[in-house]
Amino acid sequence: MSGRRSLVEASSTRQKILSRAADMASVEGLEGLTLGRLATALGMSKAGVIGQFGNKLELQLATLDYAAEVFRCEVWHPAEHVSAGMPRLLAICDSWVDYAQRPAFPGGCFIAAASFEFDSRPGPVHDALAAYMRRWRSQLVGDAAIAVEAGDLP
Repeated sequence: MSGRRSLVEASSTRQKILSRAADMASVEGLEGLTLGRLATALGMSKAGVIGQFGNKLELQLATLDYAAEVFRCEVWHPAEHVSAGMPRLLAICDSWVDYAQRPAFPGGCFIAAASFEFDSRPGPVHDALAAYMRRWRSQLVGDAAIAVEAGDLP
């Protein structure tokens, strides 16, 4: 039973760290996110944060994954059940506007800010952001194509 509890506690600690990391990075940027400052903000030891992620790059990537999941839950999930094409495009736009009006992070849209921050910086964070953006654009383009086929868009 204690092994199960420790797994749950570790997962809970990881989520707590990622939530604070995303909040901090949304304001200061992913490059400004450090293991030490994050540990201090959480009242944890630096070793406790390192134990969850290993290094700054892994923390950045995990924070990006966390923020992308928040975006997906806030913008995509409310629209995913809507019929493909124009109805889903409109539902996505509605949820996207809602997300922009009440951002999940203190600095606003995490993905947009990180995209600007890493646009000209090659590396794993840039590549992960590019992959998220390709998937998002692919979804939008797919629904737009369906709307065009249905005669809902020129």
